[in-house]
Amino acid sequence: APVHFSNLVQTGMILYPIIWTARVILEQPRIHNHRHANGQTYLEIANHLVVRVKESVDEFEDPQWYDSLEDLYRFPTASEFGAIVSDKYAGKYKPFNRMFAMGRALLELSEAYRLQGVSDLQLKYNNRVTRMAQFFRNRLQQEGEGSRAAYVWTYFPNGESKIEDVSHGAIDMQFVNVVAKHGIIFTNT
Repeated sequence: APVHFSNLVQTGMILYPIIWTARVILEQPRIHNHRHANGQTYLEIANHLVVRVKESVDEFEDPQWYDSLEDLYRFPTASEFGAIVSDKYAGKYKPFNRMFAMGRALLELSEAYRLQGVSDLQLKYNNRVTRMAQFFRNRLQQEGEGSRAAYVWTYFPNGESKIEDVSHGAIDMQFVNVVAKHGIIFTNT
């Protein structure tokens, strides 16, 4: 029988534009009562999207997937995932790009909750994003000097892997760009 397996990076990449849309609607009170072709107001649609995105995010709150003490995502350790997750990765933190695809969605979810006035959930997700950003910042290494200086980091947070490649690093930098725009850990300089 097939094993149900939720993929953090793909889920985050799908959720990001959905929750971004909800947040944009919530920021625009003048359109809240306008009706979509389906009969719902835009505010109803945005509120529905927030609920559905949170449901998807909650799938990864299971202790097998999520370290609540560190606010970070990890590979599951349970034996039922043995065919999917190698023992080599079991229990280790997910690569940065996988966490950060979800991190962008979490930041938008935090903003949506702020706009709805749900401060406990706004704070919960904002804190998680902040912890993720700080965790990453602590693992950056600067190479070179002056105009030739650059930051490098490894694919896996534990440093036991190669330097990050461009395709996965682009996801990491999308996260850094989004959090910097919100004044979290990074600046735009």
